[in-house]
Amino acid sequence: MGCTHWIFVQLPDLTFQYVGEGRYVDFRTGKGALPEISPGEVRIVEVMLHLEEDAEPELIHVEYRRYPVLENGHRDPASIEWEFELIRAVVGMPSNTRPGSPERRWASRQMASTFQWTPTPDEARAIGDAVSRKAKRPLLGGRPLRLVRGSAQQT
Repeated sequence: MGCTHWIFVQLPDLTFQYVGEGRYVDFRTGKGALPEISPGEVRIVEVMLHLEEDAEPELIHVEYRRYPVLENGHRDPASIEWEFELIRAVVGMPSNTRPGSPERRWASRQMASTFQWTPTPDEARAIGDAVSRKAKRPLLGGRPLRLVRGSAQQT
């Protein structure tokens, strides 16, 4: 099967539902809405897995994102622009933002405090269950996600 990238949205009952790439892009750019975990907030989990039939699954990367939304469930255009400004600063675009610069460190902290969240142990198990459901086989069901390669994004 190889590598796969899956996106899940957290529902109000604290379970996670698969979301297709197109629907996520529409949400991210303000053109669509996704279910809210609570009024004004959408939580997303992006999962990159390596899946092979006869091998243990490997979780390559996981990202926990949260987004403030308007009453209609769409992202606020000002929030979208601010997020993309922060992303440009973190990755060094334009190139005058030096690696390790105060500007880049500040942008990274702003990204973490505004657009990231940390799952509880119960949420981590629910994410594992959602990954198993999507894979149509018991990969991680009932177990929290664990990265197989070193990363700061472990649960």
